[in-house]
Parts: sequence; structure tokens; C-alpha cells
Amino acid sequence: VSMLGDDLDEVLRDSYRAGHAATAESMGVDEPLLTGGPSQGAPDELAIDLHRDVQAVISRRGESGNRRLSSDVSRAFRSWRTDDAERHVRMAARRAYNDGLLAGYSRIGVAAVEYVAPGRACGDCAADSGVSWTPVADIPPGVDVPPVSPRCAAMVVPKGSDGFDSLLS
Repeated sequence: VSMLGDDLDEVLRDSYRAGHAATAESMGVDEPLLTGGPSQGAPDELAIDLHRDVQAVISRRGESGNRRLSSDVSRAFRSWRTDDAERHVRMAARRAYNDGLLAGYSRIGVAAVEYVAPGRACGDCAADSGVSWTPVADIPPGVDVPPVSPRCAAMVVPKGSDGFDSLLS
């Protein structure tokens, strides 16, 4: 986890900065002073998810024997070397970007924000639900920072901003 942690933390910080800067661009104002940082813990979440997947393979072992178990565990690790790890990193970076958007909107004094999704919402998050809040306040209970699943494309925007249109009128 520690070897992955440093690199992942750098990706999260860069994503957070990008989200923070995007708020100023979308609002047509000077970029506010960068404060705070992304929520941490992504390396631990990755390790927990990998452990869960390997344990699931082991628990399905049954009577198939050690050779089959070894093959199944190897398959789980191969999957994590490619698709699963990439998906987790991408989701963590997108969450950090949304954290940066929230911080930026707070710093420039946006009155209320909400989550919206391009096209059709995934149904797993609060996008397009009408739930809004002041960005300086805590996110309402039951509302998670997107993406909440691999198919979630929601982002935080100022309330009533037509979603992904740049430069509000």
C-alpha cells in the first residue's frame, strides 16, 4: 500500500487542483487560493478491495484442489494488474476532482451546488435528484461524492447551471 500510496496521492492532488481551477474557469473569475486537499484513503481502499476479491476466490475453493485454487487466485491478481486497478484509480481521481470543484465553488462564494450527470444519470448517486447544498456546508446525509460506481459520470456544478455548460450566464 505504501508504494502505491505516494503515486496515487500525487494523482489525487493533481486531480483536486484541476477541479479547483475548473471552478474559476467555469465561472469566468480569477482562480481562488487553493486550500485543503482531496480526501485521502484511496490506497487503503484499493488494498481492501483487492483483499476482498482474493478472499472471495479462496472462499469458493470447495473441493477443486490446490492447482485450481492457485489458478483462480492468479487470475484475480492478473485482473487487478490491469482492469480493476485502473478502474479504482480512475474513480479515485474523479472523486478528487469533484472534491476540488466543491472547494473551489466554496472559495468563490457559489450559493448552492448539486450533482448532475451528462446524459442519463447512473441511478446510484444523487445526480439530477434536485438535492443541493451550500458548498461550505457538509454534503447532505446519503449523498456521496461521485463517482459512486464505475458507470457514474456525475459532477458537482452550481445549482441551476445547466450542468456541463461552461461560463454561467
